[in-house]
Amino acid sequence: MITKNITLMNTSSTGGGLKSVWRKYAEFVVGSPSLAAFIRFELIYTLFASLGGALGLACRRLLYPKIFAAVGKNTNFGKNIGIRGAAKISIGNNVAIDDNCFLDARGSGGRIVIGDNVIISGGTVLRTRDGGELRVGDGCSIGRSCQLGTQSKLVLGNDILLAAYVYISAGGRHRFDGPETAIIKQGLDPSQGVEIGDGCWLGARTTVLDGVAVGQGTVVGAHSLVTKSLPAMVVAHGTPARVTKSRA
Repeated sequence: MITKNITLMNTSSTGGGLKSVWRKYAEFVVGSPSLAAFIRFELIYTLFASLGGALGLACRRLLYPKIFAAVGKNTNFGKNIGIRGAAKISIGNNVAIDDNCFLDARGSGGRIVIGDNVIISGGTVLRTRDGGELRVGDGCSIGRSCQLGTQSKLVLGNDILLAAYVYISAGGRHRFDGPETAIIKQGLDPSQGVEIGDGCWLGARTTVLDGVAVGQGTVVGAHSLVTKSLPAMVVAHGTPARVTKSRA
């Protein structure tokens, strides 16, 4: 076993092995195979990601625009923000991203776009995979420990309020029709995406599943499960969520 491990280490550190390893890491974390982008990301993130106080905030505000695809003016980053695929993440003006959030744009073609005047509270996860696109419109407020993920397209319109622990899954659901095969090995149904219209309010611990569109100005009560699309300007709640009254 020891001999085998030494052989593997030697193989990976000679020829194209080591180059392949760091390129894969760069694609995963930086979102680019560029050596310069890789070194820049490693230096800035290692030195300043967990730096506390006003000094840490000022350093991240100054230097983080150098590692993302784009960052607007007056945008602030909290401590210990996890970042994957930084080169595929664009952030607008006057954005605040709190401590311990996670921005994850993995896979070829995937990207995250955050508009202007957005607040993302601590512990929230924004994730794309397999070329998915996640867009957060202008003026949105995303509560603490929300999770938004997509393998296709997840769009939040403008001026949307998400309370704490909202979960939006715009990804394919695991197949489970083969009883003799582990579910994890059966793959996913095609993803249809999720769209939340302008001015919506989703209450705490609301879950929105793939294929759902929520119309403009709609309110969804806390602890609801949204499995089907909802029209504009209504109030809905429950498991599954049902329309209870109109806001028009």
